Amino acid sequence: MNFSDAVTVLKSGGIGLLLAIATPIAAVIVMITWVGLPIGLIGVVAWLLGLYFAKILVANFIGRTLLLSDMNRLSSVVLSLLLGLLLVIIAINLPYIGWLIHFLLVIIGFGGLIMTLFNSFRPSHDFGR
Repeated sequence: MNFSDAVTVLKSGGIGLLLAIATPIAAVIVMITWVGLPIGLIGVVAWLLGLYFAKILVANFIGRTLLLSDMNRLSSVVLSLLLGLLLVIIAINLPYIGWLIHFLLVIIGFGGLIMTLFNSFRPSHDFGR
């Protein structure tokens, strides 16, 4: 996920907000039929997991940005993730505004996760060139 500019963050936040609201509604509609019941349940579980992992994705981005770490060594990844998680935990536990920061981090992270998944399944039109 690339948060290098404000447009990407706003796009990620918009997609995250839209899918955070639309996914459970669509899952309930799908669950009306017997055939759609397992599909809807899988959709709800995937939605909940995505919302849970969204903060971890943002924390990893924050840690890599602050440490300027692009290396894929395990120690570098772990250190950047721990630093990002520490800052996220501190931010979401701030009085009065912690809930808003928590909401924004989840929405932006969820949108970034969806955008990353979408881009990973897009075929590259390279054709071996």
